[in-house]
Amino acid sequence: EEESKSLRRRDERSGEIWAMKNDGIVIEGNKGYLEAQIKSGWDPAHVNQLVAEENHDRRILYEAEATASARAVTVIEEEAGRRLRQQAYGRKPEPKTEPVKP
Repeated sequence: EEESKSLRRRDERSGEIWAMKNDGIVIEGNKGYLEAQIKSGWDPAHVNQLVAEENHDRRILYEAEATASARAVTVIEEEAGRRLRQQAYGRKPEPKTEPVKP
């Protein structure tokens, strides 16, 4: 029940979150949560409230996934952080390769 409410709230605010990401007002942190980078032209109180609400809903979902998968919530947060950063910034980490030996 709580997870479906969180998903619904995240869906309702997703357009504004993406607008803030595109303007560089918020960034995806490496632990799966948004971080505010407030710039002029944006209401700091509104940005901070939206970030807090989004992060609260993410935490609910991460905890539910951790319980369902019997893994630590910190693992879920790190996985989400990698996934969300890739989605937001469109770059995948370069694969680590060994140098070719002659």
